[in-house]
Amino acid sequence: MDVLVIEDDDNVTLLYRLALEGAGHSVQTVTQGRDGLDRAARQPFDVIVLDGMLPDVDGLEVLSRLREGPTTAAVPVVMASARVGRADQEAALAAGATAYLVKPFMAAELVSVVAAATGDQVGRSLVAPAPGAGSHPAPAITVPSTGTPGEDRALAQVLSLAFDAIVSIDDDQRIVGFNKGAEDTFGYLAEEVLGKPLSVLMPERFADAHQAHVRGFAEGGEAGRLMGGQRFVYARRRDGSEFPAEASITKLDLGDRSVLTAILRDATERQRTEAELRARAEQQAAVAELGLRAITVADLDELLDDAAHTLERVLRVDLVKIALADTETDAAVDELRIVAGVGWTPGVVGSRRSAAPGTIVGLSLGRGEPVVFEDVGTDPRFAPDPLLVDQGVTSGVHVPVRGSVRPVGVVGAYVREPRRFTEDDLHVVQAIANVVASRVLRDAHERRLRAFLDAAPDATLVVDVTGRIVSANAQAEALFGYPREELQRLSVDALVPDEVRMRHGAYRRAFEAERRARPMGEGIELQARRRDGSTVPVDIMLRPLETDEGSFVVAAVRDITDRRRNEMAREAFLHAVSHELRTPLTAVLGFASLLTDHYGEALGPEALMLAERIWGSAQRLDHLLGDLLDLDRLSRGVVEAQRRNVAVADLVGHTVQAINLDGRELTVTIDPPDLVVAVDAAQVERIVENLVVNAVRHTPSGARIELHVGRSANGVLLRVDDDGPGVPAEARETIFEPFRRNATAFTPGTGIGLSLVARFAELHGGRAWVEDRPQGGSSFRVVLAL
Repeated sequence: MDVLVIEDDDNVTLLYRLALEGAGHSVQTVTQGRDGLDRAARQPFDVIVLDGMLPDVDGLEVLSRLREGPTTAAVPVVMASARVGRADQEAALAAGATAYLVKPFMAAELVSVVAAATGDQVGRSLVAPAPGAGSHPAPAITVPSTGTPGEDRALAQVLSLAFDAIVSIDDDQRIVGFNKGAEDTFGYLAEEVLGKPLSVLMPERFADAHQAHVRGFAEGGEAGRLMGGQRFVYARRRDGSEFPAEASITKLDLGDRSVLTAILRDATERQRTEAELRARAEQQAAVAELGLRAITVADLDELLDDAAHTLERVLRVDLVKIALADTETDAAVDELRIVAGVGWTPGVVGSRRSAAPGTIVGLSLGRGEPVVFEDVGTDPRFAPDPLLVDQGVTSGVHVPVRGSVRPVGVVGAYVREPRRFTEDDLHVVQAIANVVASRVLRDAHERRLRAFLDAAPDATLVVDVTGRIVSANAQAEALFGYPREELQRLSVDALVPDEVRMRHGAYRRAFEAERRARPMGEGIELQARRRDGSTVPVDIMLRPLETDEGSFVVAAVRDITDRRRNEMAREAFLHAVSHELRTPLTAVLGFASLLTDHYGEALGPEALMLAERIWGSAQRLDHLLGDLLDLDRLSRGVVEAQRRNVAVADLVGHTVQAINLDGRELTVTIDPPDLVVAVDAAQVERIVENLVVNAVRHTPSGARIELHVGRSANGVLLRVDDDGPGVPAEARETIFEPFRRNATAFTPGTGIGLSLVARFAELHGGRAWVEDRPQGGSSFRVVLAL
């Protein structure tokens, strides 16, 4: 056959030519995608071998043009690429590739795939096993004659109906049903809690009350009720932590018996989210309301008192003070008067305080920026303030009140217990300080509101119920490219891309009907439109604002261009690293296989041994690279489990045959022997391989390793037992984290294999863990949900 090779790496090109010409094919090579298209258009070829990443035109683009050409549309194309992702392979096959080879691969694989691409048998006799293949003894595989009986099917069906935690108990309040939602909620697997008392899921202080409540319900005539007389009940997770839950209990008739079934939903995240949203919305609304009051309230003392109480309420601090200079002049401020405050002993508000250098007030005014302190008595930047020490203050924050020339005062917030004030806390204090400044200095309405909005870290818009922008801050000017005056004449719909503008009005009306603080477009990518027509990726937080002047919406818009750019750069870097490493690996592995397969007799025993060592070392490097790339894709959430029905015995047998046991005895048990499950075969192979290799690394020669696969209450249980040193209790959780290894085991390894086991188990809705064996050693277990 006539073969055209389009590949930019000289070593890989040489490997392809040697392998294919040795199989009887005629080979021509080019290094550029455009040259390959031109050569293929001018001369007929039986098959084309195409690199996936070329210097001038991407391999997918070359493939698409080949499929469009009148003389090349039907020519088989074998794509050989360092891109290992499933999406990359699917894209190549969808674009018309006949086959897809992931670099590195054996020369014999290339010959075989090229022959198969055309249905030609030439060269197939040259396909040889990889160096060392078949040199390890096959593990003994034993299976029992019959399978174990299954769970109660009716109960299992009920338990699988909901995503909530569903826990069923018998008359003795022992757990007889535990669905997937319960596993996710409590952190236990069904296998760990079935048959145990319900109290294992309850905080000890509530156990008696819960049991009495359940017992009373069981003896009564109700079919169902809410558990407890309060909004939430409290439950306990596997790790001992407690969480609030919305719960109900029902009686379930299964014909020959009845069970009590508790349905629980973890309310922790809801409580936390609601609290955070309420706090953020309260802060935004309170400061915005204060800014509007600065325009309308005639009495300055009343406004300052409102500001102090607002800051106390939204930051939950013990004391607040607002201290101002009597006048704003060009002269340095050396004294401030406390004009408003909350929490002080009588006589403090109205007193005067020194603003000399060396005092905390002097530091705030001198720097013109916030000063945060965690211990007022030991901070080396200023002398201890007697007033704060006398009041029992420990931590606090000072924010200067800006004047037109220099700071003219400070706003301070303090607590008596140690506290680390956050950036969000600073923004709130700064916003209130800006409102105070705007009112004290008699700025115009827009300038006062602008000072408040400019304290926000993000572009901030205030929008009325018609969608008109009534105010915008400096960050909004910078983000959208409009002068503030022009922004405030626009509808907010003008700031969304053309393709979604027609739908944006409906989104606004839906938010008006709901009127609660929330992220906008959660789970989707949002775009904002600039004045020049360009778009920018953004995150948006919406908060309702009720004032005496009407209802408004405060929109905080954050430019996430840098975050997106970093994500794209990271992905591009990994693609480049993958290509630059896999391409030379292909040459190393390919040349090594050519030497051992076709020149073994000429090399002699010692040279052949060296070639096999080159091949083995390169293969280990390939596995390490694959593990690292897999770990990255898993951490970014771009890998999914592609399930299909597979025979477990075939999958496991194929996997363990390729593992070098190095003198260990491996016994494999499949129960039942004809077990067929719907899993991602490639991911389960990696789980089995990594667990067995881990056992080999941590056991001495001659040790026994047992691999068992069978059905469990949750789906499928894989168990690998060994008689090695075991895993210390403190390492049983961290050992599944990336690059974490058993500190007591001085064995080679990267600490990646077990983390991949855990991640692949999670993709199958399961979990990986390790237990001690009663007779010594470790028992690594993985449950895969079906």
